[in-house]
Amino acid sequence: MTLGAVVASSALAGCGGEDLKQSGKNTGPQVHSPSPSKPARTAFDPPLKFDGSGTSQVDLTDARQPSTSSGDASRPAVTLTDGTAYVTAESGLKALDTGTGAARWEADTKNPPELGGFGHERTAPLVTAAEGVTTVFAAFNRTVKAQGTTPSRHVIEVLAVDAATGRSIWAAEFQPVSGGPVSLSEVRAPQVVATDQDNVVVVATNATYILNRQDSSVRWKQPGFRAVALADGVVAGSQSTDVMQGQISGFAMDTGQPRWTALKGKGPLPASSAGPGLVATSSGSKLTILDVATGAVRAAADSPEKLPGSWNCRYDERSLVLCALETGGGRSNSIVVFNASNLQKLWQLPDGSGRLIPRVTAFWHGAVYGRTSNGSVVLDGQTGQDRSASAEESAPFEVDQYSGLALSNGEVTFRKATG
Repeated sequence: MTLGAVVASSALAGCGGEDLKQSGKNTGPQVHSPSPSKPARTAFDPPLKFDGSGTSQVDLTDARQPSTSSGDASRPAVTLTDGTAYVTAESGLKALDTGTGAARWEADTKNPPELGGFGHERTAPLVTAAEGVTTVFAAFNRTVKAQGTTPSRHVIEVLAVDAATGRSIWAAEFQPVSGGPVSLSEVRAPQVVATDQDNVVVVATNATYILNRQDSSVRWKQPGFRAVALADGVVAGSQSTDVMQGQISGFAMDTGQPRWTALKGKGPLPASSAGPGLVATSSGSKLTILDVATGAVRAAADSPEKLPGSWNCRYDERSLVLCALETGGGRSNSIVVFNASNLQKLWQLPDGSGRLIPRVTAFWHGAVYGRTSNGSVVLDGQTGQDRSASAEESAPFEVDQYSGLALSNGEVTFRKATG
């Protein structure tokens, strides 16, 4: 699952691809002509080098966040999968071929966006595959305009479209509740964080909503709870129980009833998905990984330097879990990697060798992407040893077998993988 997430204005004119058609109004999902056949592309699994020059670098304007964003909210709203960049744009979902830069399709929301000003923060779409169909999910803040005696109202609109065509598979619209305060560094935009055969999990403004995939209704909602993972009929995440109290909780997907609580502490506890069936949290310098279904502790670690911060975990979509302790200022003060199946610890930095600890930007198929004061670097996920290094300051935050997405001075680009 990609915390997803974990985790995107106008047509991409001047980006080396065809312009998106402009209808002048929102009339629901719009399917555009497929891009021309592209030449065969060389795949690197995982890629270790990227070409950011000339036609190999293409701007993704629609994926940029407003300049007022900070912290996790500044992460561009785009997900890279199998040679396609799926973007949560202001108007809806868009897909671009990373080999040609051409737009593949656009799916607008039913309710038009409120454009102007600095724009709205958006989150990266969730891309899932089941029964031979790949689906792209995204959620949007929208306003239904007043009409007659009916006042305007704020809603969250959710789209689920076929990744191959952009055609609508499922959609929902609901009114949110007040979930409590969210700090400026946190993600405030709505986000689809998980799905199963019957449900879609949406998080928005410190509240979680479980939507029914059969009739698009809200099964239940939980203010003060930010879900990050779903497994075995349980959704888990961080729950605020009071102004200065929090815990990690699991709720039954079908009823919304509490299933378990763990690790109560002061303030909201950070939570992240740590791979299939796993949720991670931290307190001070200590990391704890829990089972989503039961709340049982599966693994734990601590920073050798005992520096307080927030652990954030990632799954490499294959077999490894990486957790990095971030203490602010763009620094990682510790990295630890586990085997995803048995949670055996494979390696950790610092290790007493004096090596620099990269700021982790991405983790995919056994490769750790990040940057140090020396430039960008790729580590081996199994051993922690350097595999590739570059003097470039930017490192990819999204990777697939064909390219990497990089963020530099607010601009989002995809760069061709070359080795």
